[in-house]
Amino acid sequence: GLGLRVWDQRIPGFKGEVYIPSDFWYSTAAQQYATSSYPAADVTPFMVAYPRDEADIQAAIVFAKKNDKWVVTRSGGHQYCGMSSGGSRTIVLSLDEFNRFTQISDNLVEVGPKTPLTDLAAEFNRLGITIPHGECPLVNIGGHAQTGGYGHFLRGFGLALDYVMAITIVLADGSINTVNRPPGNPTT
Repeated sequence: GLGLRVWDQRIPGFKGEVYIPSDFWYSTAAQQYATSSYPAADVTPFMVAYPRDEADIQAAIVFAKKNDKWVVTRSGGHQYCGMSSGGSRTIVLSLDEFNRFTQISDNLVEVGPKTPLTDLAAEFNRLGITIPHGECPLVNIGGHAQTGGYGHFLRGFGLALDYVMAITIVLADGSINTVNRPPGNPTT
């Protein structure tokens, strides 16, 4: 393939592809929506890595701590403020492998952060369910829901985030946690 050879690991224990600025494919890997709007130093990360699973994310966190680097995630890279990139102290974890869509029950699905809103809408349509969300075809649900999930139905149905029941996240200490929405209606 076009990626990094397994025996040439830049992040110990990491199974996915990793690109650094001297690699031929680095500029493609580092490119995202806002890169042309900001100074190159602000959107030229130390490396771009493509984790295959949660263990890869944990390995990247350990590597970042040992090398005084920051970690940011990118579900799609369509972030106006460039927050899913960074400068020379940043490792971008591109969540391309996290695009699953699994129906749990009639109106409950598990969705990976890399799932594009267009695919989400098509799957919801097939299932006869929906949530309010935006419509930009380049946006993926991970970043969209994390920042609220604004869309045309906001006033009548709220944000996409209002319909999230749980989020599984790898924390800075490397632990994997699932945060569940409290039962009942919010009081504040």
